[in-house]
Amino acid sequence: MNEKTVYWIWLQQALRYNNLKIKYIMNLYEDIERFYILGENEWRLLGIFTNSDIESLKKVSIEKAKIILNNCTRIGCEVVAIDDERFPYLLKQIEDPPAVLYVSGDISCMNEKLVVAVVGTRKASLYGIEMAGNISKTLAENDVVVVSGGALGIDSAAHEGAVAAGGKTVCVLGCGLDFPYLASKISLKRDIIRKGGAVITEYPPGTPARTWTFPARNRIISGLSRGTVVVEAGRRSGSLITANLANEQNRDVFVVAPPNGGEAATGNIALINDGAQVITSGADVLKEYSARTLVRNGPAFSSRAVSGESYELKHELSAKSVSKNYALPKKEEKFKIGPAVSERSSELKRELSAKSVPKNYAPPKKEVKIRIDPRAENLNEDERKVYEAVSEGIIKSDEIIAKTGVPEYKIFGVLTTLELLGLIKSLPGKYYEIL
Repeated sequence: MNEKTVYWIWLQQALRYNNLKIKYIMNLYEDIERFYILGENEWRLLGIFTNSDIESLKKVSIEKAKIILNNCTRIGCEVVAIDDERFPYLLKQIEDPPAVLYVSGDISCMNEKLVVAVVGTRKASLYGIEMAGNISKTLAENDVVVVSGGALGIDSAAHEGAVAAGGKTVCVLGCGLDFPYLASKISLKRDIIRKGGAVITEYPPGTPARTWTFPARNRIISGLSRGTVVVEAGRRSGSLITANLANEQNRDVFVVAPPNGGEAATGNIALINDGAQVITSGADVLKEYSARTLVRNGPAFSSRAVSGESYELKHELSAKSVSKNYALPKKEEKFKIGPAVSERSSELKRELSAKSVPKNYAPPKKEVKIRIDPRAENLNEDERKVYEAVSEGIIKSDEIIAKTGVPEYKIFGVLTTLELLGLIKSLPGKYYEIL
């Protein structure tokens, strides 16, 4: 923690979470304290803040930020600001990074390492739990840091697999570090830290878990990672949001080949149909990265990866070859197919197509009873179409356009109206859900 950290805490409390303007300020001001001191007139001249933003910047006091710092000292956690050299480089590259991270453990475990997220449903099958544990174990044995969300089911199995291998794993919470989320897993969190990993969050001490904090948390899981492995995901699993966020962040998306077409695998099948890389083991993930030169903003790093039956890979890079403003390459496809696993991925897709995943397979649709709010009775035709689409489950804005036929130039006005009426709410990644 440096002396400027308190100003980053202040900014995050004022602008809240997953806000694009935090990165804009980071790029514009080398000294965050200077931004704070300049005050309202300068803030308005920037032309990026709404009146509501300005009022929030004025209303949130630096004293509140200092109280948060004191609370962190009390519970024994660290605060790592976005201008700290320990702040994860990949996370800093996303469009809406957190201004600060609250950390228990060693966040530097991700420096100079390959980082891969392993995620999936809380309502996991025995097959899914076994796969998550085995994949994470293989990755951890080969010096890869495993990231997940600490929830029951796939997430916990991923952390446990990494810990069992003596490797490092990072748990990203959707609440404050002192909130008793998943109290039954307190021993797992201790093991994560004891093995050199970390438990982190963007929420200050005292923040409870809420429905909206988890979708926001998912962008951090994918943002920390070169690739995201979806082990098992149902039709409405939050892991699908994580996968789409990873893709938007120009990261790799892997999906475990499902053993059958059951409900727990409908999300997997949807990802396969969208072009995600199909895998059957952690070795497939390692094989993908064995064919690449991985760079970050700093010294070269090594990562062991699969080569035949052994896992061995060394990348030697000059720090001079990595520009300060390095950005990951843009993807042209929805999900990028890497050269190392594309052939195996294609084989798996053909096998699945011939067996349990027909070419035009679509997850079976359940009969959905749409809850009509009395306030929706006076909606116009476009508003009602959008409201009914969102009522069927969490949905992205471009999917709403395709489903309803409401033109793109109209859609965000309609969504804003429905939000103001309190009928729906927005989630990170341009997703929406009914209230």
